Amino acid sequence: MEDVDLAVAAAKKAFEQSAWSSILPAERGRMLLKMAGLIRERKDKLAELETLDNGKPLNQAYADVEVAARYSVKPVPQDRG
Repeated sequence: MEDVDLAVAAAKKAFEQSAWSSILPAERGRMLLKMAGLIRERKDKLAELETLDNGKPLNQAYADVEVAARYSVKPVPQDRG
């Protein structure tokens, strides 16, 4: 079994055995939207921490924080099988 297959199997097992899998998709979506909002509310501190952590320019750190907020609510295709 390749590393990718092992990673996918581990992720699937973790999802199936967690409380997250028992939450209805609409509620999970609301939770992720809230998380994105919290990331944006704290963007100044998060960007500052990102800059301190790895030395990247502050404007790049702000862009990374926005990407994190957007990525957290990016629609995921549903399994059709």
